[in-house]
Amino acid sequence: MSFERLAEGFAAAFAKWPTGIYLLWYPAKSRRATDELARQVAAAAASVKPPGKCLRLEFSVAPQTADAALVSIGLLIVNPPWTLQSELKTILPELEKPLGQAAPAGSGWRRRSPDSPQR
Repeated sequence: MSFERLAEGFAAAFAKWPTGIYLLWYPAKSRRATDELARQVAAAAASVKPPGKCLRLEFSVAPQTADAALVSIGLLIVNPPWTLQSELKTILPELEKPLGQAAPAGSGWRRRSPDSPQR
């Protein structure tokens, strides 16, 4: 499924159920493509009153390179449960230990703004 179709499918579902909790997983091979997906999802979530909240997390086990290896994944969570953000502060460092054992410095879970490009 392309990121465009994922964003369109989310927007259609969100238009029907704006109070639902949504979790979108994506492979992070292209920073431009993942930033655009996050921007589109955040825009759809912000289009209702009150606007939906969007949380963006990415996990990397190695720096991104030009080859096609999948070294990063991402999650967009729209309308996350109110305790999730504080729970993630505890859970993610523990999850990073077994998943990122061979990872270089600077890898691991990162919270990103869903609607602004990251460099």
